[in-house]
Amino acid sequence: MKISKMFPSKYLSKDDLQKPETFTIDMIEMDVVQPEEGKTEEKPIVYFTDDGSKPLILNRTNADFLAEHFGDDSEKWVGHLIELFVDPNVSFGKKKIGGIRVRTPDTSKTAEAPF
Repeated sequence: MKISKMFPSKYLSKDDLQKPETFTIDMIEMDVVQPEEGKTEEKPIVYFTDDGSKPLILNRTNADFLAEHFGDDSEKWVGHLIELFVDPNVSFGKKKIGGIRVRTPDTSKTAEAPF
């Protein structure tokens, strides 16, 4: 059994995404998280409208992507679709650990073919 199943997080992690998934942004709020044992810090959290979805702790890279695509004001991100995927090249310090990245979904896959 994976450690992530033994000790599930209330926030979305790379272990939760088996394949890229599309979510609709519901709101962004600041919350206190515990990144390491004995440490706490305030981080932006993205909540989704999708049933059963966990919220995402927003890092700077993903926040910059959202700001570039939807504007600097996070209130304007609400209602937008985003695709979350695991990027194995995400590093923490000098070590590649993998992590969640954000992109805009490819809507051409869902568009109906013309008759």
